[in-house]
Amino acid sequence: MENNKFLDKFENFIHQHKLIRKGDKVLIGFSGGADSTALALALWHLRSKLNFSLLAAHVNYQLRGEDSQLDEDFVKAFCFDRNISLVIKHCSLETDSNLEDTAREIRFTYFNQLLKSYKLNKMAL
Repeated sequence: MENNKFLDKFENFIHQHKLIRKGDKVLIGFSGGADSTALALALWHLRSKLNFSLLAAHVNYQLRGEDSQLDEDFVKAFCFDRNISLVIKHCSLETDSNLEDTAREIRFTYFNQLLKSYKLNKMAL
């Protein structure tokens, strides 16, 4: 992916806003969807150049049956193929309140726990 305009713009944005610095430890929220896959791929391409480490985190809410498992399998294969460390949380959502809000709360609580336990200093979502 040399001379990739997207990666060049992405890297320039990171530098301009001082988002990632040498030695940073970055947690990536990785659902397996298009947006998080693009983010994971871009960060993976830049991690050696910018000298930072990555840990991917996936939350499987098991809401969509086989499709949820397929997303998890994709994330596992993607990370394995690129030597990105990965942690996965499985949970079931049982709530009478807003499902999206509950899922977001679970996800951010988990991500914040990972930041502390793995001594990470950045989160990319």
